[in-house]
Amino acid sequence: HAALERAQDAARADGLTGLLNRRAFDQDLPYAWAQEDLQLAVIDVDGLKRVNDTEGHGQGDKLLTVFAQALKAEVGGLGQAYRLGGDEFAVLTAEAADTLLEWVDIATQVARQAVLASVGASVGVASRAEAAQPDALLSLADARMYDMKRRVQAPR
Repeated sequence: HAALERAQDAARADGLTGLLNRRAFDQDLPYAWAQEDLQLAVIDVDGLKRVNDTEGHGQGDKLLTVFAQALKAEVGGLGQAYRLGGDEFAVLTAEAADTLLEWVDIATQVARQAVLASVGASVGVASRAEAAQPDALLSLADARMYDMKRRVQAPR
């Protein structure tokens, strides 16, 4: 029984960052949906490709790991952080959107210390009140993240 539990836990963990993975997120989102004040943040680490291209993939992995651990530390027991894949992360919490954005900002500042290249984060936040079902919540947060990414990367 204990070996099965360890195997199930390992199947929910991201091997690089130590966060929960996309499988865990997909399993947890329907349960988190029961919280009326649920907030979802979808986060994309901006600049990972530049780090990989200029500093090497080892530094890119370091960037992701440092960002993930800083995000996990900020979230603490107030929610759950996930690595969805590549440079995308998610947080489920009942905390306010401003708090989520602050957590991401702090994790980004910490991650900037780990690499030479300029890095940032694009974030999309959606609340349960804005969506009819869990998939719609994820789609809304994801769309908002991509809107932010386009605004930040648009030529001025």
